[in-house]
Amino acid sequence: MLAVVVMSAFVIKNDPIDDLELGKRGATHKEDLPEVVFNSIKMNDFEMLQNYIPNEGELDYLKKHTPRKNQYIYENLNADQLKANTELNFQKVVEEGIQQGINWSSVEIMDSEVIEGSHTDERIFKGMFTVQGASESPVKISFDIIKVKNKWFVFQGLRMEDGTKKTSAR
Repeated sequence: MLAVVVMSAFVIKNDPIDDLELGKRGATHKEDLPEVVFNSIKMNDFEMLQNYIPNEGELDYLKKHTPRKNQYIYENLNADQLKANTELNFQKVVEEGIQQGINWSSVEIMDSEVIEGSHTDERIFKGMFTVQGASESPVKISFDIIKVKNKWFVFQGLRMEDGTKKTSAR
């Protein structure tokens, strides 16, 4: 009976579902996010981005670990709103591309980069990548990236840039 109690305690202690889920969230390197976003757009599958959009716990961390002068950036954000805005921007990029004659399933990523994005918060970067199909002109897509603890997430601002024309619903 003692063995059963010990084994039972062992199973409970070694079943950290939250830690397991934490490991599945975000990207280890910010340079990985342009490809993640590209693949989700190419496959027209917003669900592929679910683990790359900050959740309520990650937003709470940002709110608690931001200097007072920058707290306005995060104070009114919630996870549902952030996800909805990101999905809206995702759909706008996909739809605008279709209107321009882009066959998303046939485009390939030509290049990608991550640059400093916000001088207000050093955790925010800008991810960009260029896509092109066999018969389409190159199209640049950009989005904001934010660091939460040691992981990187898509943080609003997903948009298609075509010369001076931009699509975004921030």
